Amino acid sequence: MSVSVTPDGWYRRRVAVRFRDLDAMGHAHHTLPLVYLEEARAAFWRELTGSDALDAIDYVMAEITVRFHSRIQYPGEVEVALGVAQVGGKSFTTLFEVRSTAAPDGPGALLASGRAVQVAYDYANDGSKPIEPRLRAALITWQDALAHNNSATDAVRRPINPPST
Repeated sequence: MSVSVTPDGWYRRRVAVRFRDLDAMGHAHHTLPLVYLEEARAAFWRELTGSDALDAIDYVMAEITVRFHSRIQYPGEVEVALGVAQVGGKSFTTLFEVRSTAAPDGPGALLASGRAVQVAYDYANDGSKPIEPRLRAALITWQDALAHNNSATDAVRRPINPPST
């Protein structure tokens, strides 16, 4: 495993907002935070497992919650932060935030947030499986770092501030 735990428990990845991401209203379509999260989560998992192989992705998504805080603008880049909130025997829960990196919202403006539950999955037997011990230990290390970070908040409990119209 080559990814080092950050002091605040957030794994960060920059993702480009592409022209194709735009909807008829001129901002990124509402489904795109999930795609940006997927790019960050896949990078995190590749670094965590030390493998680029497709079969190293041995989990499935069980649940995802997204809150929208502000429009995602083009052109630009967003920063996706991913934190491990809870680790069980067969599943783990992550929190995520999508933040702007530049104008018009300004660096660090919260654009979307949420949580996701991933379940370790055995594709050969078509069912859940225990999280591999070395990966579970690594996930718990990330969880502990996030638990000691005061800025980590659960997207389910975070109040929504709708954009002004």
